[in-house]
Amino acid sequence: MSSDSKTLYFVGCTTAHAYPETGQAMKKILDAAGIDVEIREDEPCCGGVLFMIGQTGEAIKKVKENIEFFKSYNIKNIIVNCPECYKAFIYDYPKVDPNFSIPVQHSTQLIAQLIKEGKLALTKEVPIKATYHDACHLGRHAGVYEEPRFIIKSVPGIKFKEMEISKEHAMCCGGPIREPFIELRNQMSLSNLNISKRLRNIVTACPTCYYNLDGVSQLFEHKVKVIKLIDLVAYSAGLIPELSVLSQGG
Repeated sequence: MSSDSKTLYFVGCTTAHAYPETGQAMKKILDAAGIDVEIREDEPCCGGVLFMIGQTGEAIKKVKENIEFFKSYNIKNIIVNCPECYKAFIYDYPKVDPNFSIPVQHSTQLIAQLIKEGKLALTKEVPIKATYHDACHLGRHAGVYEEPRFIIKSVPGIKFKEMEISKEHAMCCGGPIREPFIELRNQMSLSNLNISKRLRNIVTACPTCYYNLDGVSQLFEHKVKVIKLIDLVAYSAGLIPELSVLSQGG
C-alpha cells in the first residue's frame, strides 16, 4: 500500500509473514486516529537479527541498504511494531551511520500517546485478569516499560497485575534460541506461562514473544492464553470483531 505520506509503518518480518491480521489491525488503529502512513510491499528486513547472530558485516551492509531505501521514499518518520526492529533502528543504525536521524516510534508509544490525547477511544469491555510480558528488546534494550502497561490499564474491564518477575528483571521468552535450543526455549516460555497462571491471560507487545509463548502454551495445553497488545487495542476500540483467545477464568 503506497501513499504520499512520509510516515512509514514498518510492519516487520514476523508480523508481515506470521500475523498479517495484526498488521492490518494496527493500520485500522492508525486510520481511526487519523494518521496517514505508507506501507511498502517491498519493505526489507530491518537486519537486527544479523547483529544478534554475529553476522556483523552482513548486518552493516543491510543497515546501509535500508537507509538508502528510506531516503528513496523520502521517509521522515517511522512507526514500528516489532521490538527487534525498534531496537535496531534506535540503537544499531546510528552506530553504523551517525547521520541516521529519522524519528522512530514503537507502536506502544504511539498508541499510549493517542489514548492520552483523546484520539483513540477504548470503549469495549474486556472482563479478564491479565498481566504483561516485557520483551527483552522493548524493555531492557529500549527502556519502554510504562506505555504498554498504561494501554492495558486503559482497556475497560481488565484487571491488571504485574508478573512476579517483570520489567528489568523479566524473563526472556527464549525466542532468540528457539532454532538451536528448542527444548530450552520451551522451558523459558513455559516458565513465563507458569508464573502467570493465576491470571490466565498474558499480553505481549512483541510478535516474536507471542510466537514463542503462544506456541508453547498450545504445545503443553497450558491454561494461560497469550494476547497480542495491538489486537487487544483494536478489539476494545471496536475496530476488529472478536478476540477469541481470552480466558475468562482466574
